[in-house]
Amino acid sequence: MTTDSAEPRTGPLRTIKRYPNRKLYDTSQSCYITLRTLSDLIRTGEEIQVVDYLTGSDITHEILLQIIRTDEKKWKLFPISSLVALIRSGGLVSNFRTELDARVQDLPGVNDVRAYLEPFQTRFEEWQDRVEHQLQTLWEVPQALVTKEVEGLRERIAQLEKLVQELRSKIEPGEKK
Repeated sequence: MTTDSAEPRTGPLRTIKRYPNRKLYDTSQSCYITLRTLSDLIRTGEEIQVVDYLTGSDITHEILLQIIRTDEKKWKLFPISSLVALIRSGGLVSNFRTELDARVQDLPGVNDVRAYLEPFQTRFEEWQDRVEHQLQTLWEVPQALVTKEVEGLRERIAQLEKLVQELRSKIEPGEKK
């Protein structure tokens, strides 16, 4: 399974090719495998990457979602109303997490999983804070430039007003006709 994090892999990456007929081919074992076999490989800790045979593009994410969907069909983790609500909410992660927490509360090993995931959540929140800070900085730079430009314009207007006032004072006394 490929990840976007910088975590080191525990073993060699196992490449699976998906052919146009949707069959999955395990290149390390030189045989076709099923989604169920692929799911079992992942559960045993194998690091996999699934690539499209024709395009060579990485479709691991798509295949993992397909495995989750297949498992969800068997387990019926989410009632239809929850799935509809998730779609209507735009797929907000918080709704999904709340629903998932409610469903897995009584499963064995939940606390072990939470303890395992907490560091990742902390790192994600730190990353999110950094991104928000960078966005704020990007917003503040144009604001500072605009403020500086406005101040410059105010100074220039004040100079022009002073000049106009000086010109008026020179012209007004001599204009008596």
